[in-house]
Amino acid sequence: MYALKSQDQRLITLSQQDYLPILVESFLIDRRSQGLSPDTIEFYTKKLQY
Repeated sequence: MYALKSQDQRLITLSQQDYLPILVESFLIDRRSQGLSPDTIEFYTKKLQY
């Protein structure tokens, strides 16, 4: 399990099942912010679906 603190300092507990989608979405957000083409983002999105 992973734990995060929110702004109001409550503890949020994440299971491993919850953690992977957050990592995938973070990866995609990072790639979009780097200005990669929509086709590249779509490729990553399809490959990272599970």
